[in-house]
Amino acid sequence: MNDQKERSDVAGLEALNPARLEAANAAVAKLAVAYPSMVETDTRKIRAKLAGGTSGNPIDMAGELRRYAHKFMGQGASFGYPLISAIAKSMHDYLHAHDQAAELRRDTVEGHLDAIDEVFDRRLTGDYGAEGAAILNRLATLSAL
Repeated sequence: MNDQKERSDVAGLEALNPARLEAANAAVAKLAVAYPSMVETDTRKIRAKLAGGTSGNPIDMAGELRRYAHKFMGQGASFGYPLISAIAKSMHDYLHAHDQAAELRRDTVEGHLDAIDEVFDRRLTGDYGAEGAAILNRLATLSAL
């Protein structure tokens, strides 16, 4: 039985050959270049739905907003934008905290979308430092209103 496990482990390591690893890294790098425009497309969709909503209340699309926030949280840091992940976490936390509310503040939702746009406009990648901290502080204040 041990012999079979050892052979299985070796077979798994062979699957991670340098050429495959290089191809995977190239695919991730290509996605990282496209990531800002992918998120921009998503934020445009969100804004269009917010503007066209029957009540104008973001609560009508709370589930969809949570899915977008969750998606952005997971992707941001993977593609070199940890601040996007932090902003998305702030948005997710806001939505979760107001899960049972009759309405969500549209300005708070839009403030998070504006912050995402700002990250890409200012190209705040990697360790975003004081600029990123200021954005997150602004969102914390907005979410607390």
